[in-house]
Amino acid sequence: MTLLGLGSMAVYFAAFCRVGACLMFMPGYSSSHLPVQARLFLALAISASIAPLIAAGQPDAGDVGAGSLNLLAIGAECLTGALIGLVGRVTYAAVQTAGGIIAQASGFNGPSTADDGSGELQPELGALISSGVLVLMFVVDFHTDVIRALIESFELLPLGTAMEPGLALDRLAGATTQSLVLSVRIAAPFIMAGVVVNFAFGMVNKIAPQIPVIFVSVPFIIAGSLWLLQSIGAELVGQTSRSVLSLLTSE
Repeated sequence: MTLLGLGSMAVYFAAFCRVGACLMFMPGYSSSHLPVQARLFLALAISASIAPLIAAGQPDAGDVGAGSLNLLAIGAECLTGALIGLVGRVTYAAVQTAGGIIAQASGFNGPSTADDGSGELQPELGALISSGVLVLMFVVDFHTDVIRALIESFELLPLGTAMEPGLALDRLAGATTQSLVLSVRIAAPFIMAGVVVNFAFGMVNKIAPQIPVIFVSVPFIIAGSLWLLQSIGAELVGQTSRSVLSLLTSE
């Protein structure tokens, strides 16, 4: 039995449960820079637009009289939507992690004071990179990819159908693994630059211990990192946004 026996409003409400739970965690949609009312109306609008498509593709199972079954179905919809949003959040966390690594490797390891919209404070350089990636993702129609993924999720998991816990954990584990690999790939140029500069000044310190290496090396690391960011910054953000989108669509 499904919620379709309760009529079109049940389909709309079930769609809202899945869509709303997904947007609570999905990068960009869950930004703290968006007012709560805007996020609520956005979830309502998306639910209203996809509810007819869902109802047309679902067989009617008759009237549903058990309230407990309805509550279980609503809970399943919320968990399914939350899983989709969490996969997106974990994947996008690769950019935030890489931004922190880049800031640390570049010498900008001061207090985290900038917010990229996720509600978490980051170093200014990391927030700049993650915000740029998020903007480019929406430029290349990330928002429509999310809606398309939600529609396809109703084909894989009909209304009231809960995802198997093992499959859900496997999806989250796979997203976490790919996110960690992507974060290292993003920050690799800056990590290598920091290692080379520190190794070179470590050799200088061995040759001339009286030279205060720490005061000499930090300006070179900062200047080299800023030059590297200026040289490959646009390509880095573009490649990162495409990589995050490919991981999200593959999930």
